[in-house]
Parts: sequence; C-alpha cells; structure tokens
Amino acid sequence: MKLARRLALSYIRTKFKLLSSISKKKAAEKAFELFCTPQQRNKRAFPRIFDQASRLHFSLNGVMVNGWRWKPVHPGHPGGHQAERKVLICHGFESTAVNFERYIKALIK
Repeated sequence: MKLARRLALSYIRTKFKLLSSISKKKAAEKAFELFCTPQQRNKRAFPRIFDQASRLHFSLNGVMVNGWRWKPVHPGHPGGHQAERKVLICHGFESTAVNFERYIKALIK
C-alpha cells in the first residue's frame, strides 16, 4: 500500500476512535456517511462513442438516476426504429459509465 493511502487510512482510524470516545452515535453516523460516499472520482474523458448518445435523467423511488441512451440504427429503416430489447447497465459507487465503453458498440448492434 502506498504511503499516502496508509496515512489517509491512519487518519480516518484515529478520527473515528476519537469521535467514538466522544459520541458513539455521531461516530456511527459519520461512518455510515463515509461508507455511502464514493471515494474515487473518474478523471478520464468520455470516449467518442458517448457523442452518439443522449443524456438520460429520471427519478426512481425518489432517487435521481443519471445515464446515457443509445438508439440502435437498423439498416433499411429510415432513422432506425425502436429496439425490441433494451439493456440497462448499472455500476457501483467506485465505477463510472466510461468503464463500459467496450460493450456499447456490440449492444447497439
């Protein structure tokens, strides 16, 4: 493990030990907040395939969902037509849509 990560982990452990000695409830709240917050941010630019997509935003049970939509283009049909099947790919906290680039072209076909 790199030194920076070891130092960060040591800082977090010390912070939670101190906080739990003052208030176990507050320490639990902060631990839950830390657990539910993504730690790494993707800094990669979106690949060119994302230029062919439209942004997608909707609310599901009060939670905002953001994504991308590609419409398949079928030869012989002007402007393509509605796909018979749809695919929804969901990723976890530490992932990002750019990690699925390799699947998009195949799924569009």
